[in-house]
Amino acid sequence: MGSSIEPVTVESDLLPFDPGMMALIQLMESRRSPLDNLRDLEDAVSYGWLLTTTQIEKLLGVKPRGEQFDRQGFLFSRQGKAGREAQWSVTKITTGLRSVEAQ
Repeated sequence: MGSSIEPVTVESDLLPFDPGMMALIQLMESRRSPLDNLRDLEDAVSYGWLLTTTQIEKLLGVKPRGEQFDRQGFLFSRQGKAGREAQWSVTKITTGLRSVEAQ
């Protein structure tokens, strides 16, 4: 009882999955500085981007809850939903910060 499987040719511009490339991507992400997350939040403020709950959880390590919360000098405010996830606006908290002036 023989099995005959015919090869199928697929034309695609996509590269095949490469486990080595995935390992490289994971290594690069593991070398990210914790300050890179704060820079990403600065970008969200500058460009007026709305972030999803998942994105905030990835950047801060905590899942946002409620209508507003603050972490690491940023205020996050719920702005409705995108699909199944809440979207959040990000503003930088500047009250209470002192500037250092040259003496």
